[in-house]
Amino acid sequence: MVGAGIFDRALKVYQEAEKELAAVLTGKGDPKKADWMNGGILVFYRIEALRMSGYCLERLGRKQEALQPYSVAVSMAERLDAETRKSTTVAFVGKSMLDICSEQSMKNEFLKVTEKMNALLGKGWEETLPKKE
Repeated sequence: MVGAGIFDRALKVYQEAEKELAAVLTGKGDPKKADWMNGGILVFYRIEALRMSGYCLERLGRKQEALQPYSVAVSMAERLDAETRKSTTVAFVGKSMLDICSEQSMKNEFLKVTEKMNALLGKGWEETLPKKE
């Protein structure tokens, strides 16, 4: 659906997937302590569902709304250890948040996101992302 530009339908699917994953993770115990034995891969999936929900919202022109799922994705990434966190798509989430904050002249939020992402992924984390041509 995303590839076909059907972002409203894709958004609904990603939002439903995120809710289901959140419920499963809650049933597995403390999601702050999720590891590969108790649902850790589901944390990856949930972060991705949140990222794609935000992406669809952006493509639908609802950029302010996109910040909410992006923020939840960052919170989920905080629960992972530093090495595992680098294997997620949270850098893309951070970049999207910074872009929205910049476009919307949200200076304080931009600084907060920058600090949070530097703490999560280390300074220079943006350099790991593909460059736009």
